[in-house]
Amino acid sequence: MSDEQGGPNTTVALVVASTIASVFPAFLVGAQAPRIMNDLGLTPADLGLAVGFFTVGLATASLFAGGVLDRWHVGTGALSGGVCGVCAGLVVATAHTLPVLLLGLFVGGLGSSVHQMSVGRLLGSIVVGSNYGRAFGWFQSAKPLAVAASGAVGALTLTAVSWRMSFVLVGVAGFCLSFALSRRCPRGVRRRPRPEEGPSPAVILVLGVFMAFSYGMTNVSTTFLVVTVVAIDVAASWGAVLLIVGGLLSAASRVLVGSFADSPRVSETVLIGSLFVLAGLGSWLASVPSLAAIIVGVILIFGCGWSSGSLLMAMATRMYKDHSRAVMARLLIGGAVGGSVAPPLFGLLSGSQGYSLSWSAWGVVMLFTGLLFLFWTRKHGELR
Repeated sequence: MSDEQGGPNTTVALVVASTIASVFPAFLVGAQAPRIMNDLGLTPADLGLAVGFFTVGLATASLFAGGVLDRWHVGTGALSGGVCGVCAGLVVATAHTLPVLLLGLFVGGLGSSVHQMSVGRLLGSIVVGSNYGRAFGWFQSAKPLAVAASGAVGALTLTAVSWRMSFVLVGVAGFCLSFALSRRCPRGVRRRPRPEEGPSPAVILVLGVFMAFSYGMTNVSTTFLVVTVVAIDVAASWGAVLLIVGGLLSAASRVLVGSFADSPRVSETVLIGSLFVLAGLGSWLASVPSLAAIIVGVILIFGCGWSSGSLLMAMATRMYKDHSRAVMARLLIGGAVGGSVAPPLFGLLSGSQGYSLSWSAWGVVMLFTGLLFLFWTRKHGELR
């Protein structure tokens, strides 16, 4: 990218900032959970369903918009995601019933998917050498930074801005950032001639399944952290603080772990499997009705487990660089399935059996996922 366009560093900064805004609504629901549930009369299952609908929108766009985005200028795609974000914020702000809330979050998911596929294609064109782990670590750090910001907004709205207005402000900020990014995108992201051999369907399917568990982990941890803290008679402000700390920790971890994974001496597959296992241990600690145990659990879930998704995306993109849009779309579909199914199931179990049992069960799922990933990669070899 030329200097007149702002240079790669400016582009990456805008990619991260605009992606923060595009995923913000999903995490803002969790940060504002007590107020939204009281205002709309929602149950834990309803709360999980609301976050799930954001990822249903993510999956819908991933399934049907990919081919269209390949024909569009990358800046147009990013800007379209910003327009969807504004619309989503306005719909959520007017929600007085669960269906309207679901509609607003669905539209937000559509916009987030369009935005992420567009900027993923842009990153694929400007990343050089073997820096995929670091580049996608920065890209994926947008999500935990959105968590930290949502925690800050959640704490702020305890005394100032209404939860409805916070969704509107996020949508407007996302549009402004997407517009700035679209103005700095190169007028043509050149397509390389695609080789005859495309992505291995079996490998991409398996990576998509593991991405489903990774997205399920991120949505469950952000949606139910604050209400879990409240359930053990601790102030909601502690939940907001944990979201801030967890988000910042995860953002730093994704960049550091991504840089670490770029080293040829590091087994990327063993690293990913180990991150799932540590997230499982953290989820089990979150089931203990003690603030100290939950804090350690947050460190393991956000500091370790959250990095699995960015490494899976970097691995797949590196393996199939000439098919990066198609690969990202399939992984996003897998992530969207997990992100839409896990929160409602977690919420249903929490509503009937309590949050402690739900976190314990989720910990078992994460442990099994990590061990399964290690077994699968051991059987099929290192995917480099």
